[in-house]
Amino acid sequence: MKILKLLLLLVFFSLVLGQFGRLPVLSGGTNIYLQDLAVFFLVLGVFLHLLISRRIKQSLFDGTVLAGGAYIFWALASFIYNSQWLDFEKNVVGFSYLARFWLYFLVYFVLVQILREGGIEIRRWVIKILIFSGLVLAVSGFIQLMVLPDLSVLSEYGYDPHKNRLVTTFLDPNFSGAYIVLSLNLLLSVPFFGSSARYWKVGLLLIALILTFSRSAWLMFAVSVFVFGLFRSRKMLLAAFFIGFLAYFLVPRVQTRIAGITDPDDSAKLRFVSWQRAVTIAKNSPILGVGFNNFRSAQEEQGFFDFNIPEGGRAGAGSDSSFLLVLATTGVVGFFLYLIFYLTLAARALRGLLSGDAVSLGLFVSLVGLLLESNFINSLFFTPILLWVFIAAAVSSTHPSQRPA
Repeated sequence: MKILKLLLLLVFFSLVLGQFGRLPVLSGGTNIYLQDLAVFFLVLGVFLHLLISRRIKQSLFDGTVLAGGAYIFWALASFIYNSQWLDFEKNVVGFSYLARFWLYFLVYFVLVQILREGGIEIRRWVIKILIFSGLVLAVSGFIQLMVLPDLSVLSEYGYDPHKNRLVTTFLDPNFSGAYIVLSLNLLLSVPFFGSSARYWKVGLLLIALILTFSRSAWLMFAVSVFVFGLFRSRKMLLAAFFIGFLAYFLVPRVQTRIAGITDPDDSAKLRFVSWQRAVTIAKNSPILGVGFNNFRSAQEEQGFFDFNIPEGGRAGAGSDSSFLLVLATTGVVGFFLYLIFYLTLAARALRGLLSGDAVSLGLFVSLVGLLLESNFINSLFFTPILLWVFIAAAVSSTHPSQRPA
């Protein structure tokens, strides 16, 4: 268990490094992150341990494993079929992202095995580390606001020129906000932190969330609080409304961001363009899609990129909707397989929630929030969020109510 804890600490340390753990290895904006390497060693180490000790058990037939495996298999078939139209370098880039998704999915499989072996102690330790990663990111965001409030100096490296917004080490306020919401949801769910410790942590994360000025993250948290209200406490709804009311009237920029939703010149209109482009690409390849992570090439072929940014910049490989991206890259079949996979995760979390598992509550609330929020940013394929979901799902699945009889 000491080795497992060390490997998990390495994973979370590399996660909070964000963009500062980026290792460029291929052209076209493709990178390997320290987080990817840490996840690889975690999966390899635990998998070897399970093989040597012969402790791989019935979770081979876990519904989540089967549903996720079915989607990955279809994504691979779609990629192989479409590889004939692309050159070698683009095929390497496309396959690298598929391999990364498969690697992160294996985190769920190996952690289910090891958490069932380790019992409640290791389970609580993993929960605390999940929450702690969000707190560290929030603190990094406060430091970033003091040291680098204007990201326009990073525009030449492909980053959006955000000003006076908390972007953390992710260098993006929307992804940072979404991850902070995940940590908030888990912190509000688990009962073993004590009231005094919980209050300052919740307060710190709420302030960080507000300072991202991310409407998609605010929406995700609003949906999360609504679900909390349904399952846990109506008082939480009133408290959230009161905090939102104060933020709106005490922070002028909050008013500006919310009012910008109806402004045709606001950046929000670019999301409609992104959605339309994804739908156009999906219509051209409705069954198999254009292949996992071949979205950039498909956009190039359609002439969607400006001549000043011929490859679409850092965001050119994705859509502002994770579900539309799945539809465009793996077709209608892949879309339904992914939807089944997602609903399987949510169903298992709901089952644990109804049995009284606090982590399952946090996971279910987060999955509902992400279901809506991921239509505004590509959060479901952002690797820190992907990793959080798979780890939380593994913890949820090791609750006694989730184990096969």
